[in-house]
Amino acid sequence: MIPWSKGKALLWGATRVDNYFASHIHRSSVTAGAAASEAEVKKQNKDRSLSNDYNFVPVGVETSGVLGKQASKFLKDLG
Repeated sequence: MIPWSKGKALLWGATRVDNYFASHIHRSSVTAGAAASEAEVKKQNKDRSLSNDYNFVPVGVETSGVLGKQASKFLKDLG
C-alpha cells in the first residue's frame, strides 16, 4: 500500500538529533523541539529534489523524545 498526499506518493525521512549535544543545548533548553525542528529544515533542504516527485516530509526526533514541528504535524495528520 502506497500512501498518497497532495497527488504525490508520500515519502518521509526520519532523523534523530542529540538535543544534549553542545551545539543544541541552548536552543533545546529554551524551546522544546528546537533541535529536531532545525534538523527537519536541514533534511528538507538536503533532499529538496525529492519534492519534484514525492510529497516529502522530514521527521525530526530529539533523543529526549520530543518531535520537531513537521513531525508533530505529520503524525497528527496520519493518526
